[in-house]
Amino acid sequence: MESLSIKENVTENNISSGKNSTVKNILYKIEEGFCIAAMSLMALLPVMEVLAHFIFKTGILGSSTLIAQMLLFTGLLTGMICTRQNEHLSISFVQYIPEGNKLKERLKTLSSLISAFTAAILAWSSVSLIKIGLDDVKIIGFISTQVMALIIPIAYGVISVRFARRAGLTGWKIIFAFLAVILGTAASFPEIVKIIWGGNWEN
Repeated sequence: MESLSIKENVTENNISSGKNSTVKNILYKIEEGFCIAAMSLMALLPVMEVLAHFIFKTGILGSSTLIAQMLLFTGLLTGMICTRQNEHLSISFVQYIPEGNKLKERLKTLSSLISAFTAAILAWSSVSLIKIGLDDVKIIGFISTQVMALIIPIAYGVISVRFARRAGLTGWKIIFAFLAVILGTAASFPEIVKIIWGGNWEN
C-alpha cells in the first residue's frame, strides 16, 4: 500500500511539473512572439514609409513615434529573454576565475542579487515616470504613449524576478532572493509615493 501511495504521489508530481512546464513554455513563446513582432514592425515601417511617399506622396501618420516605441519594446523584450537564458551582458572579473571555484559562485550570486535589487528600483521608477513625466499623447487610435510605455515597468519587474531566481539560492537562503526584490521596492519608496499621490511629495 505504501509503495502504491508513493507511486501515485510521484505520478501526481510529474503531471503537475509537466503542466507548469507547458504553461511556462507558452509564456516564453508569447514573449518571443512579441519581440519578433516588434522587431519586424520596426524594420518594415521605414520601408512602408518610403513606399507611401513614392505611391501616395505622403508618409504614414505617427510612423517615427511608432518606430521609437518598437525600438523600446525590442530592447526591453530582448533584455527579458537574455535574463531568462542567463545570457545578459555583464562586465566583471568573475569570468576570469576558474570554474568550480566557490568564490566565483558566490560572486555570481551576489551579482544576481544586486541586479535584482537594481531592476526592482527601475521598475518602480518607470511607473512614476509614466504617470507623471509622460504626456497622454495618442499614437494609434486610442492607444497612448503611457499605455505603450507600460512595457518598461513590466519588463524590469520580470527581469528583477529572473535575476533573483538566477541567484541559485535554495532552502532557507532563498529568502535573500526575496529580500533583493523587497529592498529594491523599499528603496523606491519616494517613487511609490509619487505614483499614489502624484507630483513631488517633498513639496
